Amino acid sequence: MWLTYTLISLGFFTGLFVFSKILTTNSKDQRAFSVLYSLFASLWALVFFLIETDLNSIVFPSGIIPYLVLTIACVFYGVFERYRFKVMKNIDISLFSIILTLAPVTAFIGSSILYKEPLTSIKIIGGALIIFSNILVAFQPNKQRNKSDKKFVGLATIISIFLGIAWMLDKSGAGYFGTPVYSILVWFLPISIIFLPYIKISNISFELKTASWKIIALAFLNSAGYYLQLKALTLGEATRVIPIVQASLIFTVLLGIFFLKEKENKIQKIIAGIACFLGVVLLSR
Repeated sequence: MWLTYTLISLGFFTGLFVFSKILTTNSKDQRAFSVLYSLFASLWALVFFLIETDLNSIVFPSGIIPYLVLTIACVFYGVFERYRFKVMKNIDISLFSIILTLAPVTAFIGSSILYKEPLTSIKIIGGALIIFSNILVAFQPNKQRNKSDKKFVGLATIISIFLGIAWMLDKSGAGYFGTPVYSILVWFLPISIIFLPYIKISNISFELKTASWKIIALAFLNSAGYYLQLKALTLGEATRVIPIVQASLIFTVLLGIFFLKEKENKIQKIIAGIACFLGVVLLSR
């Protein structure tokens, strides 16, 4: 059964990347789009939370440290979500999906420091492969990137690192609050980071009318994909589940090139995508 959950999760995450790119093409205010997306994703996460959780068993921690960890994680998640769709709109999804693999590298490095987790040679090689692939796709041998492209590639790099820091803090946060409660909190609370200081209600209304039911479906792909991944991890080995789910990277690169016609540096992207996938596999060992 773990394999079924894993394969469905793989399909959902691949669809999430590709359809995010399609929907943001018509978006005028990506921050307003992100607020709506995060709100609907939070509601879907709440549905899965209610399915899995005995409300009588919920206990909130005492002391300031758990809430400090939660706050910092939510800030990093919020910054990631604030700029995610702006980046998607302005660079190829096949490129962004590769840059995003900096997140597990950041989480791996941070966890080895914060939690004293061992730095094995296999994991170091995996991290090196991911960094190599990012350098490969960032370098254009035939022409220089224009200023706008450089800006969004740089922004993609920063928010990917921020996502990795948030992932690093998830271990502590889930330990303090319990996985179900923590998962709900880090979906809902970052919405304030996305919204501040202000977004015109007319912009939110426009994005909702433009994307309509499709943004609700997009949010479902994320929440359901994550939920099924967790279910798979409870039934199967992480070293089997994670590499299969991360294969969504390869499919995203290929769909970006052949379905969305992202032809620029396609050979570099394919090589980088394979290198990234191998890197993630090694990091999960």
